[in-house]
Amino acid sequence: MTIELTIKELVASRTAFIALLQEKITPKAAFLVSLVQKKIEPELKTFDERNNELIERLGKEGKRGKEITPDNKEAMSAYNNEMSPILETKVNINVDPIDIGILGQKEITGGIISLLSWLFVIPKEEGE
Repeated sequence: MTIELTIKELVASRTAFIALLQEKITPKAAFLVSLVQKKIEPELKTFDERNNELIERLGKEGKRGKEITPDNKEAMSAYNNEMSPILETKVNINVDPIDIGILGQKEITGGIISLLSWLFVIPKEEGE
């Protein structure tokens, strides 16, 4: 199945994938989630490269290399203007939704589920 997402949604999902894979979940759940993570990684890598290029071009030398700080309003505005269309770019990810029941009785934060809502499905009960 192909799922259409924006780069913004993928970037937001990154931390949720990391957090979920740090939890003790079933081996099958960990395997399926890691497969999806591998499928989105190329898109995230492209985003990171574009982000770094913008920072390199627009930023000023700081304590940790080039950076764009809020006090540099011109650079911040230029960065936001160039980053906005990148974040709204739609990409197609070929993944099958994962039955949320595979996570078992593990308690997962609402934040993780919210950021990964595009990935999980709740199967219909018999008779629904």
